[in-house]
Amino acid sequence: MTTKIPAELSSTPGISDSSNATAITIDSSENVTVNTGNLVIGTAGKGIDFSASGDGSGASVSSEVLKEYEEGTFTPTIKDGSGNAYTGSYATRNGRYTKIGRIVHLTFEMYVGASLTSGGLSGSAEVQIGGLPFTSNSTNFTGGIVSNGTGINYEGDTCYLRIARNVDYISLRSFVADTGSCERAVTVTRLDNSTRLVYGTISYEAA
Repeated sequence: MTTKIPAELSSTPGISDSSNATAITIDSSENVTVNTGNLVIGTAGKGIDFSASGDGSGASVSSEVLKEYEEGTFTPTIKDGSGNAYTGSYATRNGRYTKIGRIVHLTFEMYVGASLTSGGLSGSAEVQIGGLPFTSNSTNFTGGIVSNGTGINYEGDTCYLRIARNVDYISLRSFVADTGSCERAVTVTRLDNSTRLVYGTISYEAA
């Protein structure tokens, strides 16, 4: 048997709608279908509870409630590790993100057609990409992929993206063959060649 809850039954607790459509359907297997509209969480901090499912092996579970989903766009910017913002023009820049719970997945592309140092950046400082939609948490560092770095002077290194703790920007870094520290900053001078184009993907935990 299938039970249908009409939207027009204002006497049913929690249901009030002026349309003459079936709002919710519960089938014989007790599956619930929202026939029209969205399922809206009306209280911040509440969500969908998955506590009936099994937990990860050896894990310490802190929550099984999915509280947030969001997707959108952001505008990436270039700045340096000395706190200078790029004041020149961009040929292309765009970014997209999806946030599921505390985890933010984002992609971006940015093409700067003019000199970075002429736009106010310090040649010896680290390249940073600002404008992230959320600040990172205070616990973890995160690494990501440079999918296209045309114009970066690699010098034989492997470039990657890094988000440190409590920041709203991405650092452009590189791995080097060294017996000591195996990473270093990609400086403005190393990126400030003819193309200055960076595409990237990274996921991180928001504060």
